Amino acid sequence: ILGKQSQILWQEELDNAIAQKRKPSLLKVLVKILGWDFLLIGIAVGCENFVAQPCKALFLGGLIGHYAKKDSSGFPSYLYSLGIIVSTLFCCLIVQPYLMASYHMGLKMRVVCSSLIYNKILKLSPSSIRKSTPGYIINLLSGDINAFERVGGLLHMLWIGPLQAILFLYLAWTKIGVSSTFGIGFMVMFIPVYGKPNLQ
Repeated sequence: ILGKQSQILWQEELDNAIAQKRKPSLLKVLVKILGWDFLLIGIAVGCENFVAQPCKALFLGGLIGHYAKKDSSGFPSYLYSLGIIVSTLFCCLIVQPYLMASYHMGLKMRVVCSSLIYNKILKLSPSSIRKSTPGYIINLLSGDINAFERVGGLLHMLWIGPLQAILFLYLAWTKIGVSSTFGIGFMVMFIPVYGKPNLQ
């Protein structure tokens, strides 16, 4: 079913590309098929990273601050502890379904691309097939497409990472002050180091 749907959408994209005199976009086909799945996964990941984890950090900070006082007894310590437990439980309830859904979406992406490649191979002329070695095609179907299984969960980190860094920098700024910028600044300094090997 997914293969047939991808073929129909790809043919529509080819027709639109020819009419608009542009290159066909595989991304548009993937968005039409998996857009809602990707959006729902993004909402789940956003809830975990922007609600549960910051709340857990705030509750933990409040609990430590409460016990740092001379009078550490009382009801607030129970509230902070309950908040830590609830936020941790919320993270656990979100992470596993999110990972499962991300892996499932990655498998769907793999099926879509494999189906399109397979149908393209069937339509190639004998002269075109001679230009591509069988090893290249096998490697494309078995090796390169496997990356889609991992990309489902990692794509959201492109927007979650910077926003989460800003959020935690703000929270640290309110508690520590200027000293909080040194930790973030130290991590930002290493971005070119991590990015340079990937560009080569």
